[in-house]
Amino acid sequence: MSTLKRFAAQAAALLAFTALSLVAHATTTALSNPGQWYEFDVADGLSQSQGTEWIDLDGAPLSFTFTIAAPVQLRVVDAGYAGDTFNISLNGASYTTSAVAPGVYPNAPGLTDFDAAWADASFSRGTWLLSAPGTYTLTGSLAQSVTDANGPLNATLGAVMLAPVPEPTTWALLIAGLAVLGFAARRRT
Repeated sequence: MSTLKRFAAQAAALLAFTALSLVAHATTTALSNPGQWYEFDVADGLSQSQGTEWIDLDGAPLSFTFTIAAPVQLRVVDAGYAGDTFNISLNGASYTTSAVAPGVYPNAPGLTDFDAAWADASFSRGTWLLSAPGTYTLTGSLAQSVTDANGPLNATLGAVMLAPVPEPTTWALLIAGLAVLGFAARRRT
């Protein structure tokens, strides 16, 4: 091999090593407590890639992993400012949270209580029933951002949760209870 080719190969190897060492670290959070919200942030100014992907507080890309044996509901909610929406990738399949009217900062209401945001229709949300047992990986990015006088704010927070799915016996008891209440109300009249 000529000296020039050897030098080019060494330079290419050094460049590849440098590029790999500069790749941002990523954070993976395990969703281990059903019914608990797990927070993520979006901030293009803090993100290591300067993008709108979900990040942790250090600016590293954030993904969530979980393994299920029984059906669960996956919930994703916007908080921060009303009017944001998210693109979601779950094991490579794409989803989006509900469409909401774009917000305008500072008039867009802001929340840090994820249960309150879930109950407020001005905040985007999504829920998906997952019934296939297995391991899942969830990532996301901002699809629509609240705007201000300078354009998209590209900064918000949100959360994900695994919610238990009621068992068929629970539904049967609920329906039976409602039937009894209906019967008792009818007898009264």
